[in-house]
Parts: sequence; C-alpha cells; structure tokens
Amino acid sequence: THSGDPAPDRVVQLFLDGVQAASATTEAAGRFRFEELEPGLYRVDVEGVGTLAENVSIAGGVTGSITLALPEPVATTKPLARYLLLPATEDGRQLLDLLLPYIRAHGVTAGVRLSEAGHADAVDIVGGEEVASADEEQALRDGGSVVTRLPADPFELAEVLEL
Repeated sequence: THSGDPAPDRVVQLFLDGVQAASATTEAAGRFRFEELEPGLYRVDVEGVGTLAENVSIAGGVTGSITLALPEPVATTKPLARYLLLPATEDGRQLLDLLLPYIRAHGVTAGVRLSEAGHADAVDIVGGEEVASADEEQALRDGGSVVTRLPADPFELAEVLEL
C-alpha cells in the first residue's frame, strides 16, 4: 500500500500489447508471482486501482522482482454526513418542527438550500419536484451524494423515518 503495509487479496494483472497475459492474487504479505512469461514490455494493473507500472521489461529466462506501491486513496468524504433538504415553505417549517427530535438524535443537518445539500454524503429530499427538480437531484448524484426522496406528508414521513 502507499503506507508500506502489505495489500493482501488484490488481483494483479499483467498486460502485453494491451492483452491480459497473466493474473495473480496477492497473498497475506502482499506478494504475487508470475511464471514463464514471454519476453516483452508489460503493463501492471491492480483490479479496482488501475495501472501501477508501464513498460516493465521482461527478458526471457530471467528471474526478477519489482516492488509496487498502491496510490494514496482519494478522500471522498464530504463535510456533512447526511442532509435533509426541506421545502422552503411554511409546510417545510412545520416538517422541521416534526423532525427536530430525529435531527438531534441522529446528528443530521437540515435546511432548504440545494447548495448546502451538495456538501453531504447522503441527501434526503423531503418532497417532490418543488423542492428539487430531477435535474437538481441528478446533479447531487453526479457530485457524489447518495440521494433519496422522502414523502412530504407528515404521517408518511414519520412512518418512513420511524418517528
């Protein structure tokens, strides 16, 4: 790994001229082995990570070793874990009153701004297109948020959230 720790159970793939020539799974110490390879320039990929090395030269009849390190994982966590996007209406204010115990108990952020919702890993849109259009919902998804639509009816909402 990037920290020097072993990376067990990773599928390492070897490509020659763009065609997969071999595949191996790393063992507990992060090691893998390929045998009887054709001479040539290889690309080394790790499944789920991508290319780790290109133009690795393999000569016929030669035993060798290389050390590879996985890249630093990209942080995908957003500043907010969950955001309840409420209608910017009197009904939305009443829903907020209903949801306040839930919000406090679960550490959820609530508001009426789509721009704020985009800073959350998960967004619950309370209501229909009047709260967020299908395009706005898709933009949240494209931005990496998991989006769920919840009913704006207080009784249905209470049932869904088990209030």
